[in-house]
Amino acid sequence: MRLLTGGCQCGAVRYRISGEVLSHVVCHCESCRRTTGALMVPWFTVLHSAMIVTQGRLAVRNSSPGVKRGRCLACGTALTYESSDEEPLLERTIDITTCSLDEPGALQPDAHIWTADEVSWARGVGHLPRYPFLRGHGWIEPKWPLTQPGIRLRQVAYAGYRETLLAVRVPVFVHEQKVPAALEEDERDPHCLHLLAMHDDRAVATARLDLEHHGKMGRLAVLPAYRGQGLGRSLVITLEGLARAAQLPSVWCHAQLAALPFYERLGYRREGEMFTEAGLTHVLLRRALR
Repeated sequence: MRLLTGGCQCGAVRYRISGEVLSHVVCHCESCRRTTGALMVPWFTVLHSAMIVTQGRLAVRNSSPGVKRGRCLACGTALTYESSDEEPLLERTIDITTCSLDEPGALQPDAHIWTADEVSWARGVGHLPRYPFLRGHGWIEPKWPLTQPGIRLRQVAYAGYRETLLAVRVPVFVHEQKVPAALEEDERDPHCLHLLAMHDDRAVATARLDLEHHGKMGRLAVLPAYRGQGLGRSLVITLEGLARAAQLPSVWCHAQLAALPFYERLGYRREGEMFTEAGLTHVLLRRALR
């Protein structure tokens, strides 16, 4: 016997489950997909008598012959599924959407059903890059104390912040380090997670993380007036935290020789021989996150 509680998104409908979970599956059928707007829907099954609606009322409709689906009339949250196709001698059961539970992680599904209706690309979504929050915007608390007040870190999307990011990268890489301008911006930029350090309204430092390339860090640039204040270290440690949240085992980068002591102090270890990239000597460095 276990007690489970849940409800709709707006809170108008609440329910309580007092009983054993008989089944827990992920359904791929077209009917579930269309009625919920979801690629696949996890459902758990209990005896009908085990579910008590403690607040509000389910709006029930027939989605197909012999099938009744319940939802909140106010916000539309899909909540229940009942079928009249059960064996007549068996006690009635009801299926409830796992995601409507207050703690959806409390139950673990053990099967996929109706995979004949599965969307062709559904199996591949488990291998896509994982972002702890949005791939785009959001302020981030620095992971290393900064000596200069007023600096804030922000996660940004390249499409919306390209000019702002380049306002830091071009002076550092192209003007200062003489990297060819054609090489500074590349095809990976739109796919990366970018960090932007702002001092008031001015961009002062950048870095990026390529989750699709197994946690490759790059484009770490700090304007000269803001160096020596822990900003570069904060950017690296913050990227490591995002990579760890994405369940990557390590992060790595191509570092210039002059930056080698900086990365070694942060626990990075050299792999392989030196090589030339954009006309500068680099080494491959890696740090394990687990």
